[in-house]
Amino acid sequence: QFLHTTLTSKRFQLDTGLFGDGIYLSTTLQLAFSYSDMKPAWPNSCLGDSCRCVGACEVLRHPEVKRGVECSGTTLANQLPGNFIVTTNASHLRLKYLLLYCTPKHSSNPPGSRAWAWGWAWLAPLLLYLLLLWFANSHHNPRL
Repeated sequence: QFLHTTLTSKRFQLDTGLFGDGIYLSTTLQLAFSYSDMKPAWPNSCLGDSCRCVGACEVLRHPEVKRGVECSGTTLANQLPGNFIVTTNASHLRLKYLLLYCTPKHSSNPPGSRAWAWGWAWLAPLLLYLLLLWFANSHHNPRL
């Protein structure tokens, strides 16, 4: 339902695209990246400072789905290039994965600050638990 309502909105469709109206897809990640801009993430995001999202879709083999033609050397007029797929019907698509690409988060803490320790705060209870297990085991098995 998400894919159908999102892709049928005018934001994701080209009314006067070079190869007709519809939803344009690519078979290469590099081409998809050229249509997916890096946008700033929310301030408290642990993913990074900016992100881009690309959807990986399964495309139904249907006569209404136009697939690109691989051309060797010459370009055929009005032919969809080999790395494009165009459909006017979102029900021919099924979103399989959302690929999220983010830039690394820049720390606002100066070098040498103790803020890095909070990232390892889970380690203290784990070490305490392991120490407790060792003491309990050594009490029952004095040879250790």
